[in-house]
Amino acid sequence: MDARNRCLVYAPKDAPYLALSYVWGKGADPLCTTLGNFSDFRRKNAFDIPRYRKRMPKTIRDSMLLTRSLGQRYLWVDRFCIVQDDADHKEVQLKAMASIYANAYLTIVAYDGDDDSYGLRGVGKGSEPRECTLQEFRFASDCHLVSRWPSISRTYVYPTRGWTFQEREVSRRRLTFQKGMVSWRCKLWTWDENEAEPQPAVDMPGAQHHEADLFARWPNLPHYANLVRLYNDCELTYPGDALNAFSALTTIMARSMRGGVLFGLPEMFFDGCLLWMGAEPVRRRCREVVTQDGFATSEVINRFPSWSWVGWAGGIDVHLWKDAHRFVAKEGEDPYSLQTPYLTITRIVDWFKINEKSGERERIQNSYYETSRPPQLPDGKTKRRIAVAARKGGSASRRKQQQRRSEPSSLQKKPSTTTKANSGVLPPGWDFRHHVLLAREPFAPDTETWSPVLEFRARRCFLTVGNILRQPREPIRRSDCITAGLVQDGSELDNVIGAIVLNTSDPQEIPTSTRCELIAISRGDADWVAGSFTMRRELPESELLHRQCIDRCDGTRECKGPRLYSFYNVLWVEWENNNSSTGGNKEKIAFRKGIGRVYQPFWDAQCAETIDVKLG
Repeated sequence: MDARNRCLVYAPKDAPYLALSYVWGKGADPLCTTLGNFSDFRRKNAFDIPRYRKRMPKTIRDSMLLTRSLGQRYLWVDRFCIVQDDADHKEVQLKAMASIYANAYLTIVAYDGDDDSYGLRGVGKGSEPRECTLQEFRFASDCHLVSRWPSISRTYVYPTRGWTFQEREVSRRRLTFQKGMVSWRCKLWTWDENEAEPQPAVDMPGAQHHEADLFARWPNLPHYANLVRLYNDCELTYPGDALNAFSALTTIMARSMRGGVLFGLPEMFFDGCLLWMGAEPVRRRCREVVTQDGFATSEVINRFPSWSWVGWAGGIDVHLWKDAHRFVAKEGEDPYSLQTPYLTITRIVDWFKINEKSGERERIQNSYYETSRPPQLPDGKTKRRIAVAARKGGSASRRKQQQRRSEPSSLQKKPSTTTKANSGVLPPGWDFRHHVLLAREPFAPDTETWSPVLEFRARRCFLTVGNILRQPREPIRRSDCITAGLVQDGSELDNVIGAIVLNTSDPQEIPTSTRCELIAISRGDADWVAGSFTMRRELPESELLHRQCIDRCDGTRECKGPRLYSFYNVLWVEWENNNSSTGGNKEKIAFRKGIGRVYQPFWDAQCAETIDVKLG
């Protein structure tokens, strides 16, 4: 949009432009670019034509005014810069969403208001005055304080929308109109108009800006996990937009991840990223359809696979993504902090994706597991003595020196870079704990179209859902979803040999004694000494191995249980006929119903059946 000539133009190459992030709303007759009015909008002062001017949303009108006030000329707004009824043009623009917002001079964020009729208040002549009432506290005639933000008790639509989430995250600079005030944010700084000085920009409490760097040259899986978790809490007017509304973020982050991102899961970390679970009861993404009888109903969007979070709506838990891939260490990090690696995933399955055009299979590039290794434990109790000594006191430096003298080299936490390719990739003071396969140049975007069905060969076993896993005093679960024990068919329900995360938060809905079909997707090894506190939360069944120990056993005081908890990650699956298959025989497709774990010794002894699986 040409804010000076008030019309649509083809912007000159490399010309700076602003972008607008806002909520469309649900107007009955929204003004937008179509094949029918495109030629009209190309004329100078087209947006001043009466039939268009009266339908121009206030937020877009005020954004054009702000663009001129900032000395800029061009403004990108989706509803005008995308021809809404041209499917080919729309697809091209949606794929370019990452570059559009990332390359904008700045993004105007219209946070206030429920839709595009609210405007950007207070930006100049023609805009409505802003509503900003700060609370004043008078302590004396010459002493009073003013609140930083207006006391507004209302909910906002903007932060709940899926499309605006990626627009906000991808933008390098943001000028946000929120609660009647204006704030600035760039990669390094934030500055609210009610602050005397800018503040460092930090997306996560206690984090550095490096940790939230969307454009990092290294595969920043922790940041990607945070983005996935936050995005899946957002709402979409059309559930079928679930991938498109997140595509800008996957496009950018796939540049540093070998193999790219397949239906929201990075191929490089594929095995571990299959371990997402519901933080609350989730539901399959469905769309509304009208039957031949004229009744409205909903049907599952099968092009979003059940094995990916993309196929489910609701809050999800991705903590195991981070816990299983702690391959970066920071200078000065406490070797016994919650950031200590305690969990390792080992690949046991060869995954294949299917090209929808050619029908050919291609192996998923889960390259991270080629260099990661299970923990190597010492013969004695060296590390337990170190941890006890650390708790008994002494300076931090003395404890670290004692650790270096006493601890076997296999457990020392000082990381080392293994190849020159790693140098200069991480922020200063950071290093890789082990070799990670990187690229010298950003990986090219994947332009192929892939089927939502995975093909692989895996081992299968049937077990039964047992009782809820509990600590002596409280339920062991991080989220609202309940974790139940798995038992062998015909065994007592308390004879636990694994765990399954159920898609319910109601104890009355536990499918106790239900038989589960489980397939092993990876192996896990968890170090009780390094992560007993976290394991109680994330792997609650592991504490059952320490029932003979003292309360809250951490592996260092009179521990009678095994230090290493080895298990298989398993999917609970159900089978359905594939209605899209050709010929007389309908092939069966497995769908994910839940995620769990089974003790490795039991699985190796009892589960010998191997099957070919098509997982949709």
